[in-house]
Amino acid sequence: MGRHFLIAASLLALAACSSEPEPQETADDFADRIGTGQPLAPDATPTSSLKPGPKAPMAKLGAPKPVPAKFQGTWDFVDGDCSAQSDLRIRVGTNSVQFYESTGVVNGFEQPDENTVILNLSMEGEGEKWEERFRLALVDGGKFLEASEQSGYGAGQAMRRKRCG
Repeated sequence: MGRHFLIAASLLALAACSSEPEPQETADDFADRIGTGQPLAPDATPTSSLKPGPKAPMAKLGAPKPVPAKFQGTWDFVDGDCSAQSDLRIRVGTNSVQFYESTGVVNGFEQPDENTVILNLSMEGEGEKWEERFRLALVDGGKFLEASEQSGYGAGQAMRRKRCG
């Protein structure tokens, strides 16, 4: 009995050693898969964060419109102090959103409901220029603003902010 067990265990160990390793998902594959909401095709060529390929253009939103007044103002993280030094503070204007180290000018607009706007922003900051989609949603009767990036890493993760002043 012991001899049969030893032979079976040896064969199992040998089979495990000779099998090919399962492919491992890289961080870039994971970010690509999460960013699109779709699984990667089995034959997809992984991209490297060191040599990013050309970014696909975002789907067009409606023509730029002024941001409704109830969204406008200065907002900071719920535990923030609303000072200009707060790195989570944003200032929503008629045609732009000012972040800590960058500014976005509205170049596309959608309003799925009265308490939500989706903005395409032409961003500029720290010597860089890029496009970003940003969602603003008023919650708790307009007491808080939930802001979330919709187009990049971490897309869809809303951050709740309080109105300042």
